Amino acid sequence: MQKKSERGFASVLIVLALAALSAWGLECYYKADMENQIVQRRVQGIQALYAAEAGIEWAKAALRANPGWRQGERTLSQGSVSVSVSVSVSADKGGYTVVATGKARLGVRKICVFMVWQEEDWVLCSYQEMHN
Repeated sequence: MQKKSERGFASVLIVLALAALSAWGLECYYKADMENQIVQRRVQGIQALYAAEAGIEWAKAALRANPGWRQGERTLSQGSVSVSVSVSVSADKGGYTVVATGKARLGVRKICVFMVWQEEDWVLCSYQEMHN
């Protein structure tokens, strides 16, 4: 026969065990959710970088067709890209400075290149990813 003080002891242990397991489960869920958010932001950053690089290629093609082209913006399936072009004159050669900004949801990347036309193609003289 059990004493009155021992009857509720098993119930208290079960409630404490369930509370501990629930807390552990919530912690695991929280960590997994944070990892998922980190991965999504990284993917968005990579997509934005690819969009900016596509903007550089777009500027090359547009300047090949029309040397007077100076800017443009396009919407892509995963974001957008905006490009601005300015004529640069350095000490030894002239060329174009192209700044392309790629956006993919929360990811934003900006690339600045200096390029010159040589032997029927664009040659990149400098490439810089710009950070805010």
